[in-house]
Amino acid sequence: LLLWLVRRTFAPLDRLTYATQAIGAGRYDVALPEGGAGELGALVESFRAMQMSIALRDEQNRVIVDTAIDGFWMTDAEGRILDINNAYVRLSGYTRDELLTMRVADLKDREGPDQVRRNMLEAMRMGIYRFESSHRRKNGTSWPVEATVTYWPRDGGRFFAFLRDLSERDAVEKEQRDSETLMRIVMDSLRSSIAVLDAAGRIVRVNASWSEFAATNG
Repeated sequence: LLLWLVRRTFAPLDRLTYATQAIGAGRYDVALPEGGAGELGALVESFRAMQMSIALRDEQNRVIVDTAIDGFWMTDAEGRILDINNAYVRLSGYTRDELLTMRVADLKDREGPDQVRRNMLEAMRMGIYRFESSHRRKNGTSWPVEATVTYWPRDGGRFFAFLRDLSERDAVEKEQRDSETLMRIVMDSLRSSIAVLDAAGRIVRVNASWSEFAATNG
């Protein structure tokens, strides 16, 4: 009889312990023991409310990640991709199932496993690490990325990365460089000496004829 009472008293606590471990691993649908009466019943009901709250918060976070414009992935300490959002699926051209079989280094355009490891170590050291990189799409083309990586020291280490596509920024910068080059070519083709001044009267640009004139006349 005593053994039966002990088992009946502690069995719900054992199931709560198991449920805590399951929820910690992300399994929010784990069954809880019946509430019953007394302090144990109150404990079970409080735990049930916490379970529902955590599951709701996780679902809300999932919606935020999946609707983000930037790509997102979660990896383990070995660089294996454990989770991915819809934006990265679209940006990379891979399917979700394909990405979940890959490692970070598989998606890098120029960086090998050693550089990936160095980036992960920096994220571990700093907590949050931001850097620019280049990723390779499924069709073989590359695209510039600004990565913001956060390290979480649980479950053997987890890395959360938000990955911003810099293609538009780089295209604008290239257009500006091309415009600068064209202006330089046009100015240097003129025989007249030309100097461009800023609002304070400082010379900010001269053409070839000006440079030759200044060199000849001191």
